Amino acid sequence: MKRRHALGSGSALGERAVDWIGGCRRFQADAIEMGINSLRDRAIAWQNPEITSDDIFQTIVPKELQSAAKLMTHFRVYQARHVGWLNHAPLMNVDMVLDDADWALPSTPTSLHGPGFNKLKAWCQWRYERGCEWGLVKEVWTQLNYHFHKEQMKRELMPRNQLPAVRYLWPTVLTLLEAGGEAEEAEKLRSARPPENIPRLSPELREAMRVTAGTVAATLLLPRPGPADNQWPVTLEMRSYQGPLPRLGSVFYKVI
Repeated sequence: MKRRHALGSGSALGERAVDWIGGCRRFQADAIEMGINSLRDRAIAWQNPEITSDDIFQTIVPKELQSAAKLMTHFRVYQARHVGWLNHAPLMNVDMVLDDADWALPSTPTSLHGPGFNKLKAWCQWRYERGCEWGLVKEVWTQLNYHFHKEQMKRELMPRNQLPAVRYLWPTVLTLLEAGGEAEEAEKLRSARPPENIPRLSPELREAMRVTAGTVAATLLLPRPGPADNQWPVTLEMRSYQGPLPRLGSVFYKVI
């Protein structure tokens, strides 16, 4: 796909429908979303859950089956196991990867108990909070992108790239472009002219812009994990979140 006039206007109605997402080109929107996910993953990768294989064993294997589970070594499984929390906040489904399990996992864990469960709940709460932070970053970008696009289309028929306006009020978008592999586009955006018309933004959105700028800046201070880094005995990953959604103004947004 040609990236001609990335910071300019569209050249045809067909291009407007296919190559634009809100107020920017599709490849730019894709890069920004990729950057959000990349930085979120960096932040999560450096959190040691401090959970051992034995914690998981005591949590998901019923006491009456624990002796048998230790003996059934031929049923050991070294892959992700899906465990759902349905009666505890936050409501989250979690994949667990056990690197050193020397016991057989039950195929369908039905009870969660023991001291390790408190560690799992603590991790779920931490992951929920990070998911809210990065969900807010994504929602701020989405609202700014479509807000500026909507205001511009009131004045003009053809779309015009609104990233300079977004960058003017929320420079964090430059970091997201770079993290998504579009450093050249970010450099062009740095030298773009300030917009002539800045639509009014709600106080809630302006505060969210300030908060999310801090979230992204703090994550940039973390090194990128290498292939040999962060090899915890138990790796946890949020598969899905099923609880109440946070809100920015009147809009609910996803926990990511």
